[in-house]
Amino acid sequence: MDTEKVLDNVKAAWQRQEGQAMQLSLEEIRRRASAFEHKIRRRDIREYVAGIIVIAGFGWFLSRGGDPVIRVAFGLIIAGTCVVMYQLHKRSRPASAPAEAGGRSCLDFYKSELARQRDLLRSVWTWYIGPLIPGMALFIGRSMALNPARTRWFGGYAAITAALFFIVGELNRRGARRLQETIDRLESLQ
Repeated sequence: MDTEKVLDNVKAAWQRQEGQAMQLSLEEIRRRASAFEHKIRRRDIREYVAGIIVIAGFGWFLSRGGDPVIRVAFGLIIAGTCVVMYQLHKRSRPASAPAEAGGRSCLDFYKSELARQRDLLRSVWTWYIGPLIPGMALFIGRSMALNPARTRWFGGYAAITAALFFIVGELNRRGARRLQETIDRLESLQ
């Protein structure tokens, strides 16, 4: 047998294998959709717990009195956190795949859930980070005005806060890209 025929046979076998590996059974689609649903629920619970901690912490600071502008800033941070939690509940709440769904409709459901979460992550600056910025900016600005000797310290705090917001935005952008890659792979199955 010459080398070209062997390579052609290996290539043909590899292509058949790849095509077979790309097929997903109904059970596999259901398993992936369920795992994705549980992952989203766990993420949302972590976000709700973090929100409750932020609200309780800034609520405690707010109750302690002090400068009225700082208190307004704390109130804005609490309000922003409430907006984030509401938006998370409204936009993110995962749905369960219909039990009676067949292969095609189950796959469509899974892709729509992936797309919904992708869109949520893509818009994180508007519904997640954005509502927190006014309170944080007012707090940092007022703190600098009240403590001019500590302007560098509060400037560092502002830089760290901005960096954290950027990191959160970037992580969500990457997550959205990974979800789109998964959607693209599922689209290639059809």
